[in-house]
Amino acid sequence: MSAAADNRNRDRTLMVWLTGIMPGVTLVPPGDESAPIPADPRWVRVQVDEVSSALAGYRSGNRVVSSQILVTLDVFTRGQQLGEAQVDGADAVASTLRSSLTAASLPLVDYVADATGATTLAGCTIRFASPPTVRSAPSASGVQRRQVLAPAIYLHEV
Repeated sequence: MSAAADNRNRDRTLMVWLTGIMPGVTLVPPGDESAPIPADPRWVRVQVDEVSSALAGYRSGNRVVSSQILVTLDVFTRGQQLGEAQVDGADAVASTLRSSLTAASLPLVDYVADATGATTLAGCTIRFASPPTVRSAPSASGVQRRQVLAPAIYLHEV
């Protein structure tokens, strides 16, 4: 499988999982930085950056690579007026993401070969090994922001 296909499977697996844990929150996928700001009151912009990669070994004649990735989730909430409920909304979304990502292990799904997501790739995972950090980000125009930084290990065959 090509590196581009690996990354599509990684990103799609992550987005489908995030959709399941964040019902009612609009998710903006990796690589979609030019997307307009959603009209929804809550949205999360997802970014995945590869920090480093190393050969982890071989399985069935294929190389297995262990990549350290950083998943950055920019949380936005918008309200009619800046107030406690709006700030609490940003904190609540960030807190849900933090607790859900802590020690999560996502089996990689092969969306490239099977768009239904019925096929997992044996031994390939996205594993969040340490608790994410949450930090405040500058707010503007009635939009509150938090940023969730979640380091993970991405095991995949190449």
